[in-house]
Amino acid sequence: MSPNRTQTCRLMVACVALSLLLACAPRLIRGKPPLVSIQSLQTIESQIELGLLLRNANEVPLDLTSMQFTLTLEEVELARYSDQFMLSISASGAENSLFSLSMDPVGAERLKALERGDITSLAYTIEGDAVSAEDGALKFNAEGRLYPVPGRSGQFR
Repeated sequence: MSPNRTQTCRLMVACVALSLLLACAPRLIRGKPPLVSIQSLQTIESQIELGLLLRNANEVPLDLTSMQFTLTLEEVELARYSDQFMLSISASGAENSLFSLSMDPVGAERLKALERGDITSLAYTIEGDAVSAEDGALKFNAEGRLYPVPGRSGQFR
């Protein structure tokens, strides 16, 4: 075999090997909804300020354009949100966001009972859709428990 043919064969083998490696490479994770958790909740008269941590589970940035969700306490609706919401979360990153919401009176009574110490914690569920221009509506759902912040009236986490 001539030297040029040997080099050509080696180059072809290297190209085929590289193609096989690239075909087996993992694909980027995209189209996953944000992971949502409550960081803080504070009552101010008939309103709440809800601090949410939105974590991007994708390996590409997540650009949100709107959001809607319902927050329930022990299966009783506390608050609802639906509006434009411009937020860009970097790949595998997280952002804190603050929402001012009107409280439902029945849900507000649950928070008052928690603050008074009638109960030690409340189960919560937050579920809704985060809308991105690329992926459309991404459904999310989170559950946890709320506890009063010691020494801080009207604050929960």
